[in-house]
Formats: sequence, structure tokens, C-alpha cells
Amino acid sequence: LSVAVPISVTSLSGLGIRSGQFTLSWNGNMVASVSVSAPPGTLLNNWANPNIGGTGNQRTVDFAGPTDLSGSGVLCYVTFTGSSTISGNSTLTVSNALFNETLPAKTTNGGITVTALPPIFVNPDQLTLLAGQTQQMTASGPPTLPVTWSVLDPAIASISPTGLLTA
Repeated sequence: LSVAVPISVTSLSGLGIRSGQFTLSWNGNMVASVSVSAPPGTLLNNWANPNIGGTGNQRTVDFAGPTDLSGSGVLCYVTFTGSSTISGNSTLTVSNALFNETLPAKTTNGGITVTALPPIFVNPDQLTLLAGQTQQMTASGPPTLPVTWSVLDPAIASISPTGLLTA
């Protein structure tokens, strides 16, 4: 349920850019921001570690480096997690974007679409068994086959690949 959203820039070459900051905001009911990263292939990789701060449905990303930043393409990625229960669309608004603390950046907003996971039900949802007794478990709803069955504590019970639970 997570997605790394690229933050892209046009050419920064020859502009003397050594720092930057931008704020992202979105519908907090559907998505949450988790982190910012600059993996290989991004402009900030091996140049500066971007930082992310803020709360709720708004985060500010900032970065600073020792040399002029150059090139165009993906600056960094901001990772979001989607709600497992709420579907919908959210505008991803970019604001307060500055380079070198004084140069305003031209921004373009984006969007995120979240598709909630369908509910899956396990039947029975509660049961009491004595040692050695068995119970066939079933899954209903739209599970993606194959279903993999497991137990949290194998000292208490075991379960077969077909869902037969043994106490």
C-alpha cells in the first residue's frame, strides 16, 4: 500500500542551486507521507540527504549541498502509504517551493488515487478446541489465490495448506 512519488525538476544547470525546500499537502484521510529518499538515478543521490518534516496532511522537504546542483529529472522520491479502507483521489499540492531560500520554483500539482483492499473474512472467526481436535477454516471475499494459512503460535495449533486447524 505504498508508493514512491517522484519529485521532478527541469534543468537546474548553471543556476547555482545549492539548497531547496518545498511543501506537499494532500487528503490525510486516504494517504500518509512516510519518508523522502534520493536513491541512485536521482539528482540528490550522492549530493545531499533530503529531510522531511511536518505533521498531518502536510510535509516539508528540504535539502542542501556543498556544490551547485545540475541536471534535470527526478530530484527525489516522497513515499506515501494508502488507506486500506478508504478509496478515492487526492490532489498532491506543491507549495512554498524555493531554491537557495529566495528563488521561487514553478510548481505543478499532482494526484494520488487510492483503491482500498477488499475485505477478506476468515470463518469461523472464533473457536475453542481441545488438544487434538480439528476445525476446517475457510476464507471468503475476494482473496487472491492461493491463500497461505499460518498460525501465530505453533506450540498451540498447526494449520495445513488447505486450512485444517489442529489444536
